[in-house]
Amino acid sequence: MADFHPTKTPASSTIWANGSNGQLLTHSNHLGTHLDGEIHFYTPGKDIASLDLNEFLTGPAAVVDLSDATGDYQIYTAQMIEERVEVREGDILIIHTGYHHFGWDQPYANEIRYMVQHPGPDREFAEWCKEKKIKWIGVDCGSADHPMNTIIRNWMPRQAAEADSQLLDFLAQGCDFALETGSQQQTKCADQPQPHAARETAGIEVVHHYPFGVNLFAKDDSFGLAEAQVR
Repeated sequence: MADFHPTKTPASSTIWANGSNGQLLTHSNHLGTHLDGEIHFYTPGKDIASLDLNEFLTGPAAVVDLSDATGDYQIYTAQMIEERVEVREGDILIIHTGYHHFGWDQPYANEIRYMVQHPGPDREFAEWCKEKKIKWIGVDCGSADHPMNTIIRNWMPRQAAEADSQLLDFLAQGCDFALETGSQQQTKCADQPQPHAARETAGIEVVHHYPFGVNLFAKDDSFGLAEAQVR
């Protein structure tokens, strides 16, 4: 991707020459499981160093599993979340889509599905997050936004056309939408939200997982959030 630079090891040390083994790594700060500060998409927003560890980065959290309700290019909504878990004002929100299974270190590795075809929210979801004063959002895929509402739409025109066609068909039909998740086939019937999302969430930090580093979800799909009271 255009703004990503490969991880490099420009220097190393050895025991025989330097007394210890070590490496110097250089990489983009947009790598692995990481937190995006407000400034990532909101110029006057806070950077990471400006966020208070105790008041902001930790606290009660709601974890929702949408892995059986979403598929490639599909939309998830605030209603879908609130039907499955209680979300209180000021919570941290962790969303399990199941798309971490397509990370390149997984048995079902598929980088296109992981980065380009994962589900994402509609605009109403973004407005709901602001109303709920969500502290931050964590997802197990490339972005907390729908991929077709990001620069990926320009980078991947074939997939963008595929997504547009699929979403229009889905919105017209309303249900009986077949999707693949890992090795399983599922059938999905859903409401017809509009595929507009997430620039409305300026001021909400996002944790998202690229398949390099620590998985947000373990292999058994359980989640443990350090320092948070998870419901």
